[in-house]
This record gives sequence, structure tokens and C-alpha cells, in this order.
Amino acid sequence: MQAWQWLIVVLVVVIVAPLVPRILAKIDAKRQLRGDIPERKAGENMNLNTPHPGDGSTTDGEILAGQARMKSGQNVMGMK
Repeated sequence: MQAWQWLIVVLVVVIVAPLVPRILAKIDAKRQLRGDIPERKAGENMNLNTPHPGDGSTTDGEILAGQARMKSGQNVMGMK
């Protein structure tokens, strides 16, 4: 093979390789939603970084209010 053919092969692989897992995940998700295959659930030992009720974690409203304060610069320029 010539150099330009190798270049084309490498570019195709670099562009297509990341798309294949995404396409397969979409197909799998659609099959789960249709009920063709059973829904996959996360195991108990998986760390999903989701707050559990009653453990003192912040609520969504507090998170959004904090983000709004940061965007408006109130934490830097003055009081809440």
C-alpha cells in the first residue's frame, strides 16, 4: 500500500472507532426500551455518585442556587 492509502485507512479508523460503541449502546438501549431484552440494572456495589435521602446531602434546589450565586459573582463581590 502506498502512503496516501495508509493515511486514509488510519483516518477512517480514528473517526469510526469512537462511533461504534456509541451506536451499539443506542441500539442496546432501544432494545431494552422495547422489551426485547431485560433491563440492565446497576449492582449494589457500584458507586453511582447519587445522594441518598436523609444522609445530609444537598438538594437539587440548593445546588442550583449555589450555581446561580457563582455565575452572578455574589460569592466573590459581596454577601449572599
